[in-house]
Amino acid sequence: MRRAPVLAVLALSATIAAACSGGGSSKAATATTAGGGASTTAVTSAAVTSASSTTTAGVTAAPSTAAPKATTTTAPTPPPDACFLLTGAEASALVNTTVLANSSGSGATTVCTYKGKATVTLTVTEFSSSSAAHAQLQQIAKGKSATAPVAGIGDEGVAYPGGMTVRDGRVLATITSSPAPVYTALLSAGKAIVSRL
Repeated sequence: MRRAPVLAVLALSATIAAACSGGGSSKAATATTAGGGASTTAVTSAAVTSASSTTTAGVTAAPSTAAPKATTTTAPTPPPDACFLLTGAEASALVNTTVLANSSGSGATTVCTYKGKATVTLTVTEFSSSSAAHAQLQQIAKGKSATAPVAGIGDEGVAYPGGMTVRDGRVLATITSSPAPVYTALLSAGKAIVSRL
């Protein structure tokens, strides 16, 4: 009887179908002759999956026409909300009384005003460059009747009656209060602000 070649062909066909639907792995097909004797093994190659089309159960999908994802650029971020940089407790320590925060401002400047029996104002401005921020700090210092350099807070700073301005990179932070702030609390507030920028 010559049924063994026919069975081998059927087994080969089944293996090819299984390879196409099974994700492209290689399979070995084994057919047993009708008499239960020797087996014939046919090795098939893996189903080929190209980047442009996929064959599954005899159906060929069209190549993908989706455009590649566009790269996005992020705009420069505005400075952090001033109220985030100085807590109510820190602002209250400046004037020895409880003050509550109220935020405002947009664009390159944000302002946080803390009000109660006293008023504390924190203004944070981001400049286009460190040199522009430095120039503005110099202008602020020139406009004050008396100033003292502040060391160890940001890149540079200046204290004056009623407040202080410090520069960290291209950001200026100005703290003022009425009545005038407690100086040691003012220095602590400046360090806290710079640490949160």
